Amino acid sequence: KMSAESIYDINSARELFAKRVMLSVNAAQMEQNFSLQLADVLKPFVPGECPVVIEYESHCSRAKIKLGAQWRIHPTDELLNRLRALTGEKQVSVVY
Repeated sequence: KMSAESIYDINSARELFAKRVMLSVNAAQMEQNFSLQLADVLKPFVPGECPVVIEYESHCSRAKIKLGAQWRIHPTDELLNRLRALTGEKQVSVVY
């Protein structure tokens, strides 16, 4: 026997409970028009409620960059798959 107060599909649950989407990016990726490509990927999924944070790392520096409120997204499966295609399979995570 089971009872539940609420049942969500994965996209709805992610929309409600995700604190942010993290992208790990290195210096080589940034040199390849990454910001323009990222904007193209994100545009169909804004406006939303979920912030996007980029973890940038080069041989001499490291930074976390939180994108502005105009880039808050709907963290759907489709968006996450597009981000993984852009950055790499293990470079995208959802923080709850």
